Amino acid sequence: GYGYPQNHPHYNDYLKDLGLDGFILREEVYATYPDGAKGTLLSAVQEGGVDASVPHYLVNQTLEAIRGSHAGGRDFFVRCDFWGPHVPYIIPEEYMRMYDPSEIPMHPNFEDSLADKPAVQKHMKDYWGVQDLTWEDWAKLTAACYGYVSLIDHEVGRVLALLEELGIVDDTAIFFTTDHGGMVGAHGLADKGPYLYDEICRIPLIARVPGTAGGRRSDALAYN
Repeated sequence: GYGYPQNHPHYNDYLKDLGLDGFILREEVYATYPDGAKGTLLSAVQEGGVDASVPHYLVNQTLEAIRGSHAGGRDFFVRCDFWGPHVPYIIPEEYMRMYDPSEIPMHPNFEDSLADKPAVQKHMKDYWGVQDLTWEDWAKLTAACYGYVSLIDHEVGRVLALLEELGIVDDTAIFFTTDHGGMVGAHGLADKGPYLYDEICRIPLIARVPGTAGGRRSDALAYN
């Protein structure tokens, strides 16, 4: 199944071991379609703290795979794919409260009317049901997105810490990247879509490869 693993038995068993009765959300924020119908979920607080979060759950399995390979003296390839910081921003409370929406400046292009843009862009506002969101609404969603980024950063740190602990960090190539960016209110738009704005196309690609010098940046076009 695509998306969050809330209905996957392995994840549900994991949540039960934490004393939780499933994937429990509160403070849900939904989009509203132009006809007034309830739209897609945009953000929510997940009960259970960091341990219950999907990034933590995924990293636990990543660490287990690395430990198993290392204990067996085997080389390994491990790929850990996080859902976030994709919409919906479902994160534990401490990360939902990490950033103050009132301190997040409005995107310079937020008030773009899209009047001189291809009609599909306006259509995508309606498609996501975000056509009526104010900057105050988007500031809260942006804060949630930032919290999601920080949660993932924390979890990636757990992977790097294990490589250090096992003494294999200098023998391991590490790549950090993503599939696409997100508009997060830029041009008043959500997620991704049929347009090539920097917010979608400029994504992280960080590599740490044994035997190569670090601290270098490249402005070259890269495609994964």
